Amino acid sequence: MSTHDETLHPRATDGKFATKDVTEAVGGLGALGPELPQCPRCDGPWGADQTCQNCCAPDGQMRLPIGQDHDLGPGAQDPDAARPLAEELGGDDEAQIGTFEHGHDALGAISLSRNEDGTFHAESSIVLGFREGLGDLVPGVSTKGGDVMSEEDAEKVDAWLDEHSPAINAWMADEYGVERLDGDDWDWQQATVSTDLPADASTQDLTSALESGTKAIALYNESDPGTYGSRDMWRELRDHLAEHDERVENASQQYLDTALWSSSDELVEQGLANPREVMWEDLPAQTQTKIREDVERFLIGQRHVLKATGSPDYFGCEDATQVGHDLYLSRNGHGAGFFDRGLGEHGDRLQDVARALNESSPIVGDDGNIYFE
Repeated sequence: MSTHDETLHPRATDGKFATKDVTEAVGGLGALGPELPQCPRCDGPWGADQTCQNCCAPDGQMRLPIGQDHDLGPGAQDPDAARPLAEELGGDDEAQIGTFEHGHDALGAISLSRNEDGTFHAESSIVLGFREGLGDLVPGVSTKGGDVMSEEDAEKVDAWLDEHSPAINAWMADEYGVERLDGDDWDWQQATVSTDLPADASTQDLTSALESGTKAIALYNESDPGTYGSRDMWRELRDHLAEHDERVENASQQYLDTALWSSSDELVEQGLANPREVMWEDLPAQTQTKIREDVERFLIGQRHVLKATGSPDYFGCEDATQVGHDLYLSRNGHGAGFFDRGLGEHGDRLQDVARALNESSPIVGDDGNIYFE
C-alpha cells in the first residue's frame, strides 16, 4: 500500500487536481488556470465587473479591510494579524471559520470550540462524493466516461452504500482518522477530522495544527484520482471493500456450518433429517441477513484485535472462515473458541466480546427452514 502524500497539490482549471499529462501539456504548474487580470490588492482573478472574485462581495464592496490579504484569513499565516483563539471565540463557546477567512482551500469550514480545560478543539470537513467514487462496484451501474447516473442507478448505488456503510466508516477512520461522515445523501458527505490546540494558541496556529495533527491534506489529495503523485483513495477503498465482502461471506458460511455441526442432534430431534447437508443458499433471507450482520459487526468491531493476533487464520481474506467458526463456538459457550487458540490476551479479548453477545442457536421453524433464536 502506498504512503500518504501530505503535500497539498494544485488543482487544474476545471476544479480537479492537476494530472501529470495536464501539467506537462500546458508547460508546468505555473501555466495552469485561466488568464485573467489579477487584483492589485490580493492577486486574485479580476472579474469583468471590475471586482475581485476573491475579496469583493457581489455588490462590489470589499469583504475584508484594505491591507488584509484575503488568503491570510484571521492571521493564519501573518503573525502580526494573529489573534488568540480565546479572542476569536469571544464570549461564545463555538465559532465557525469559513475557508475565505482561514485561507486554506483543503480544510473547508473549520469548527472551533472551547474544551472544559481551556484548550480548544478544531474540526475540519472534506466533502466527498461516494456515489461517484464507488458506484462502479454496483452491478449494472456505470459512473465512468462522464455518464450521468439515472435516478434508478442512484437508488441502487445508495442502497449498496447503505449496506456497506459500517465497512466504509471503519476504513475511513483507520486510513484518515475520519471521525464521522455526515450528509443528506452519498453524493455529498462531509468527512470530519479534528485536533486539539493549547489554551494559548492563536489563529495563526489553527490551520497548521489541522495540517500536522490530522490527515486532512492526504484525504483532500487522495480523494481525487487526478492528483498527480498521490494514491487513488477510491481504488484503495474499492479493493478493501471487495476483500471485506469476501471475509464476511467466508466467515458467515463457516458460522452456519459450525452451527449445524454443533447442533446436529437437536436439529434432527426437531425434524430436520440431514442438518449437515443444509447449504447457505437453502437458508431464508432472514437467516442469511442475521448471520451476516452478526459476523460483520464482529469483524469490524474487533478488526484491530484480529489483526494484532498476527494469525492469517483470523484476517487473511481467504482464511477468514476461522473467525466464523470460533465466533459461533465462543458465543454459545462451547469448549473451544478464541480462548484456546494460543493467542494470549488477544484471544481472551475476542472470547470476552463473543461471550457478551446473546447466545444464538439454530432451530427448525414451522416451515422447515433454519432460523436462529
